[in-house]
Amino acid sequence: QAPSAQDHPPSAGELVGEMALRLPVVVGFFCLCAFARAEVSLPSLRGSWQIMGNGSVISSNTTNATSATNGHIQTASTNQTLPASPAAPAPIGNGSKQGEEWALGGPGGACLCLFDIDRTLTGKQSVASPTCPQNSVQHNVYDSAYGRGDLTLSGLGQHVGSTACARCKLGIVSHGTAGGNSMKAKIRSLIQGSGYIPNRWSYPNNIDSPLVLGCSYKPSCVRGVVDWYNRQGSGISPNQVYMFDDKRDNVESFYGTGFNAHQVSCSSRDWGEGGRIGFCGGSTSEVRLSPGVSTC
Repeated sequence: QAPSAQDHPPSAGELVGEMALRLPVVVGFFCLCAFARAEVSLPSLRGSWQIMGNGSVISSNTTNATSATNGHIQTASTNQTLPASPAAPAPIGNGSKQGEEWALGGPGGACLCLFDIDRTLTGKQSVASPTCPQNSVQHNVYDSAYGRGDLTLSGLGQHVGSTACARCKLGIVSHGTAGGNSMKAKIRSLIQGSGYIPNRWSYPNNIDSPLVLGCSYKPSCVRGVVDWYNRQGSGISPNQVYMFDDKRDNVESFYGTGFNAHQVSCSSRDWGEGGRIGFCGGSTSEVRLSPGVSTC
């Protein structure tokens, strides 16, 4: 019997032709297997995605994390939540941690609060409740300012330590004389805060303490107190200095100086003096470590 064509081995051309016919089927089979093993589910691809520094792509609103590294795709379940964007700093002087840190000049910094005396730390002599319910009359301590009489402390004068200035350096810058020795001792005791206040009163031509009297132009005296504190190593910058005064013109003199100044005794004015000075004096709520200059 003559051999059939099937008994002859295929030629090279026949082999090439056979492989060309079968190649698409083989490639399709391997692609299907690879896709099945990738374990990629469509729900895991939904949502917003974030490309991380290590090459990972993380969904911010699902529990699926997909890593794209070395050309491979792998999914894994995770309960990790992406951190939110940092919150904006809180407004300065509102009691928040951010506000407090700014007011204190940041880590290692210092703030300085300076107070007028007459009708700021004090009120009208011998006037307390009911007209000035927060005020306290100091009997037998003479006060010679604006009418004379017994020294009367305002709500602010009695409670400087409970204000926003409690952790700041403290001092006095006054146009007045602070009465006699008894009144001076009392006023000095009100501002013994976060640092020692020497028992030494200064005047504009020679400021060698944070207690300044007889100052008609207060920004220059404030500068002298800042310089005194900085010689002690306090590191106070002008924008961390806060002056509190009942008189509008005194406060307005701080515009353009780099210091902060705020008027107090806004709700209580002495109309016997034309309203130009306070009556009950400052209140603790008027003490705020806010930047700038503000009047009533």
